[in-house]
This record gives sequence, structure tokens and C-alpha cells, in this order.
Amino acid sequence: MTLACPIKLIKSEKRFCNNKGFTVVELLVVVGIIAVLTTIGVASYNNFNDRKVLESAVEELKSNLRLAQSKAINNEKDSNLANCLISPLDGWVINFTSNVYKCQCGSVESPNTFPLFDRDVNNDGTPDIGVNIVGVPVFVFKALGGTDLPADNTITLSYKSVPDQIVVISTGGDIN
Repeated sequence: MTLACPIKLIKSEKRFCNNKGFTVVELLVVVGIIAVLTTIGVASYNNFNDRKVLESAVEELKSNLRLAQSKAINNEKDSNLANCLISPLDGWVINFTSNVYKCQCGSVESPNTFPLFDRDVNNDGTPDIGVNIVGVPVFVFKALGGTDLPADNTITLSYKSVPDQIVVISTGGDIN
């Protein structure tokens, strides 16, 4: 910003000193600073949002697995599902196919046709969530506890450039 003119100036020089306001250079510097700060803020927000999307998918997966595990431990059958009531209950079958996972009561050979939950990881407008399973894609939380897993199952969820999140289901049924 320009300063007020000194008192002792010739009349012809005063006309250049009476201008009050900002110069174009000052305005451009301020606009540039605002643009840089806005860019940094938007990038940080997008990264934060991406992390929350992935964390939400992981928590939902864990919650659904724990629900199935709880029903199996309590030897619960789904009374709304006729198939589940007439067939012997081995436990609750978890079936992963691509980005979809289902939970059905019954046995691996004859799971109920109506799942407790049928969840597409990407049905909420986030088509980039990747699911990778190291282990068995179909397993059972057995009635009264445990699983039929020969080894730990590792489920890796990934989304954009966010670090992967891992869910491990142990042979004993622990979900971490």
C-alpha cells in the first residue's frame, strides 16, 4: 500500500502520491497465496475423506462378520428363513466373491438362499474399493464357536492412494 505524501513536495509530484489503495502486484501476491492455501486445504480434505471411506468399509465388514460369528456361537437360526429352520445348522457361512460378501445360515454345501446380509463393498458410490482375500473365500463360523478355516484368512481392503486396511480372521474365529 502506498504511503501518504511527504509535506514538502512540488505540486506536480503530489498527484502521484495521493493515490490510496493496493497495487496490482500486491493484489496478485495475495490472490496467489490464497490459491496455494486453498489447493493444500482441498488436497488434505480429499485425503482425509478417502481414509474415512476405507475405514468405514473395514468397520462395516468387521461388524457384519462379528454379527455372523455371534449368531453361530449362540447357535441361532434365522426364524425368517424357512430353509434355515429345516436344515441342520453347521453355522453361518461367509462367502466372498469379488467385492461382494454374503452371510447365510446352513452349511457350505447347502447355504440358505436368503442371506442375513448381502453386501457389495462398492454399492455406496465408491467403486474403487478393492477387496483381496488371502485364504479361503468361503468359510463357516461354526455353531457353538470356531471356524472351519485351515489357516488364518487375511482380507485386504484398498481405496485410492490410502494405505491398505487388513482384517484377519483366525482359525479360532478371532476377528482383528
